[in-house]
Amino acid sequence: MKSVNLLDQKGPQGYLFLMNLDGLLTDSLFAHYTSWQEQLKEINIDLNQTQFYKLQGLRDAEFLNHLLKSSKISLPISDRDEIIIKKNQKYLHNIRYLNEDDLLPGVRNFLVGAKRIQIPIAVISENVNAHFVIEQTGLKPMIQLVMDGNQASPPKPDPSIYLTVAERFKYPVKQCIVFENSQLGLEAAIRAKMKIVCIGDFEKFQDADQVFPDFKRIKAYEVINWFRIM
Repeated sequence: MKSVNLLDQKGPQGYLFLMNLDGLLTDSLFAHYTSWQEQLKEINIDLNQTQFYKLQGLRDAEFLNHLLKSSKISLPISDRDEIIIKKNQKYLHNIRYLNEDDLLPGVRNFLVGAKRIQIPIAVISENVNAHFVIEQTGLKPMIQLVMDGNQASPPKPDPSIYLTVAERFKYPVKQCIVFENSQLGLEAAIRAKMKIVCIGDFEKFQDADQVFPDFKRIKAYEVINWFRIM
């Protein structure tokens, strides 16, 4: 039987799902926080959760530069690069036992439902270790494309990465549905003129088309139907 490449055709439902990873699909976001917190203590920056979640979605270099600037600390590029390398070593250590149990509530059933109705799924994450997280949590068979923090494209909130993925799958933006849990991702999706489902607090994501506390309350076909009648 000839294999079907979802990058070369549109699914029968005519929609593409573009999804963040950490804190949306997997319970791996807090590991980023603790890894950054441990590493930044070495340069006397006390990172708290409020700061971290406000900057959620930035790539490591932009994240660090923002904190250095706000703390009025100047470091050469070589030192900044070393901090990022050590932070990611800590992160990989912290998630070494990551597995399918670390998928967030309702995620697996939602993705299985999307696969059943042939909705292609792309993960767009600023995490340079996104492939490892996806492999460890058993998500790989359900995802057709991963764009991680190693990509050369501008980071969110620039919409370029979303638009690049849509073009690669040959889907118009009006048939792209973004799933996000960060303000930067939400802004990028708005700028890309795509449909948006946010997972989290309604008050935080009022500019999204739909907001849900988690994936337990929604199914892939329901999302498709909502946007068809909007």
